This record gives sequence, C-alpha cells and structure tokens, in this order.
Amino acid sequence: MGVRTEAIPKLTYEQFRQLPEDGKGYELIRGEVHVTPAPTTTHQWVVHNLDLSLGPHVERTRLGQVLTAPLDVRLSEETALRI
Repeated sequence: MGVRTEAIPKLTYEQFRQLPEDGKGYELIRGEVHVTPAPTTTHQWVVHNLDLSLGPHVERTRLGQVLTAPLDVRLSEETALRI
C-alpha cells in the first residue's frame, strides 16, 4: 500500500501577488512558492551604499530608477521574486 499524497496546485503570478504580506521573502518558481532567507547585514549594507552612490547619478542623468525592497520582479507567468 502506497502513501497517498495530494498535489499542491501551482500558482500564477497574479495568485502569487494576492498572497498576504507576512514580512517574509517569497519566490514563485515554476508555479511553486518558496520562502527565501532574510538578507544578511552585509547584503543590506551593500544595498544601502549602492542606493546612496547610484541614486543621485541615475536621477540626475534620467537613466531610470534605483529601487529597493520590497518589490516584485516578474520573470514569467510562473516565476517571480518578491524582494
């Protein structure tokens, strides 16, 4: 007798966006939701310094925008990162 398992339904990007915010980072990979670890102090320090260094130049020269978390990065209908 085998073990019965239920398939977890895959999510679309729109369904992923509707998930409640709980302070954790999530990724949608091929329709499956994965929890991401919290960023390290070093990571946050680097992000902060990049923002301080690049932000004024990018705005002054109208090259685009420098954005920091939280932000969804949509790679496809079934793959997205909530950073």
